[in-house]
Amino acid sequence: SFADLREAQPELARGLEQLLTFDGDVENTFCRTFEVEYEYYGEMRKAELCPGGSSMPVTNTNRQQYVDLYTKWLLTSSIEKQFTAFAHGFHQVCGGLALGLFT
Repeated sequence: SFADLREAQPELARGLEQLLTFDGDVENTFCRTFEVEYEYYGEMRKAELCPGGSSMPVTNTNRQQYVDLYTKWLLTSSIEKQFTAFAHGFHQVCGGLALGLFT
């Protein structure tokens, strides 16, 4: 959720809140699309937040959707592979009867 993002990365959350409350022309001021750029082992990569996102500008009308999709990507989609591997290993070590002690 956005509250989780605010706690984990407060500066990013403040920037997104400023985008949501900006009074001017969001599209021409921020020049953003529904695409994020991130570093992967020293290489810059891009990911679309939705199909066709690289050609969809963020506007005053759709900025809440952008923030929602960006938050979901950052906290879920971008770490899905790593979390799945962690969960698999955790359940191998702590699964079954050992995990049942905590429920």
